[in-house]
Amino acid sequence: RLKCIEGYAALGDLDSLKRYLKVINRDILGIKTTNIVNSDFKKVPMLYGMLLPKLSMAELKGITFDVSLQSEADTRYCTVADYSRMVGILLNNALEAADKSAEKLVTLEITSSRSRQHISVINSVDAPVDTGRIFDSGYSTKPGHDGQGLRVVRSLIQKYRKRGYDMELVSSNEEVRFSQLLII
Repeated sequence: RLKCIEGYAALGDLDSLKRYLKVINRDILGIKTTNIVNSDFKKVPMLYGMLLPKLSMAELKGITFDVSLQSEADTRYCTVADYSRMVGILLNNALEAADKSAEKLVTLEITSSRSRQHISVINSVDAPVDTGRIFDSGYSTKPGHDGQGLRVVRSLIQKYRKRGYDMELVSSNEEVRFSQLLII
């Protein structure tokens, strides 16, 4: 599919490219993504583009993926790329953990209060997550993974803190749920 998109783009055939993307979206969006299609995520194309395949993957793996946008994605305090990267890492971790759990549930909620953005990613787990070790170098519960994802999120948060922005990531366990709250 990517090569087809590249071909249309290389030829400058935007009408055909748009038609092709509608076909792809129909395939992907035939799943359960109407809440995403009509959402404020479209205002941040990189995040929108990152989220659609994750929804598709969730559907293929039988994971219920709920998205609640009570605020539009806000990138005033960090770049779109860093915002998308942080959310992408949190969602990847959540989807991988939920896939191994009995309940198979992931929730993404974006809200705002007092000019702060709250990005909550919650997933089902079968056993509590060791929140004391998740940022350790090389720590991962996934075979073949180097455990760098959350370290990247932490380093991006520290980068913006040095610039004077009050960002934080709060991790917690509640029985069969693991949650990460990114506050920007």
